[in-house]
Amino acid sequence: MNVGLNQVTEGAKIKQVFALRRTRQIAATVPFLVALVVFVAGLDKADETVFGLAPIIWAPVLMVLMIVVGVVSFVNWRCPACDGYLGKNWNPNFCPKCGAGLR
Repeated sequence: MNVGLNQVTEGAKIKQVFALRRTRQIAATVPFLVALVVFVAGLDKADETVFGLAPIIWAPVLMVLMIVVGVVSFVNWRCPACDGYLGKNWNPNFCPKCGAGLR
């Protein structure tokens, strides 16, 4: 009887950790996408400036932001049970690697 209770508690803990990871994933991705839209909206194709800033300024900043979001996403978006990468699915029900219930 105790084994079943431990499995339920473990499953609830996995779902709780996954919910936190999903929230962090959204918190990292959505502001980056908004910044990207603002960037594209401010791009002046005639002289390649963004809101008057030269490419030598905005290009490295954009690249660093892309790398940071990519690394955060890769480290964060993992299964709480097996630590396998969850892939491109935004809201998976189960881990594709171990089959653990995530929601």
